[in-house]
Amino acid sequence: MQLHQSGRCRGMFPGTGQSAEEIRLTEAENELALKTPVTVLPWVLRWQDNRIARDDLLNMLWEWSRRRCGPF
Repeated sequence: MQLHQSGRCRGMFPGTGQSAEEIRLTEAENELALKTPVTVLPWVLRWQDNRIARDDLLNMLWEWSRRRCGPF
């Protein structure tokens, strides 16, 4: 694993086969699964500043809302 100029990790984490970004996405998705409509805003605020692409967060929220509320 290499630390890039931006401070982001490049490459795979030893023993996981996942990049730092993939691990952050998985962690964010796991936390989101436990949220309710009342508690989702703090999740958004926490993860929007955690180097996860806005589109990825929006996709996770969309899927979460479909599981919580059913298809629109």
